Amino acid sequence: MDENLGKLRTVWKSFQHKLSTEELQISPQKIEEYIGAIFCPGPFYYYLLDFSSLDIVYMHESIEEILGISPVGIQLNAFAGRLHPADINHFLNCEKMATHFLFQQLPIEKIPRYKISYCFRLLNKEGNYRLMLHQAIAISVDENGKLGKVIGVHADITHLVDSNNQKISFIGLQGEPSYLGLDVLDGNLDLNETEGPFSKREMEIIRLLADGFSAQEVAAKLYLSYHTIRTHRQNILKRLDCRNTVQLIAKCIRNGYI
Repeated sequence: MDENLGKLRTVWKSFQHKLSTEELQISPQKIEEYIGAIFCPGPFYYYLLDFSSLDIVYMHESIEEILGISPVGIQLNAFAGRLHPADINHFLNCEKMATHFLFQQLPIEKIPRYKISYCFRLLNKEGNYRLMLHQAIAISVDENGKLGKVIGVHADITHLVDSNNQKISFIGLQGEPSYLGLDVLDGNLDLNETEGPFSKREMEIIRLLADGFSAQEVAAKLYLSYHTIRTHRQNILKRLDCRNTVQLIAKCIRNGYI
């Protein structure tokens, strides 16, 4: 456990010069705004990671119901011992690729415009491993342009997907390009812009359907007709050879599209 945590912190510390030394304050309203941009297709909890301390500074209480861990005073080592042994290298490679992407491929002002997404298995309170969809967004930088806090969300997707896809996605927000379903097995970052087999409009529809909205609700949110959304949905299902929305979401997760 301590060894894995040490390896993780070593990955982060390799970019120490780009990490803030100040604990920046984040308003609850801003946190809610970022939560709204995160895909949660199952029970989830969220937390704040502060890079000035390289540890968790806030954990939502729902973690106790999902994993059986008290949110009070929680630190990263609470997760290190719950990772599935077969997912440890995958997890470390994902963090290595994510830090290289954020700090070597992007100017600092664009870092908050990307969501990092990948999967791993965690041990729950019943002693069973659950597949978690990990999503993280940087939400603060200090006055010197150094990274402060990151919001992370773990959503239980075991009911949708039964195995880790060994992929990572860098999902662009605010019109930025996306890099989806990148192979993690060798730990190397080989970027090719990929939006998957769908247009930006289709991806909007998929993400809203994945969040549990009906076709009528999606139509209202996107200011489109119900007929238009139904047509898009039928085309999307056909393109991925899926019979229904549940199968579609599962396949999109496996391919790193959302």
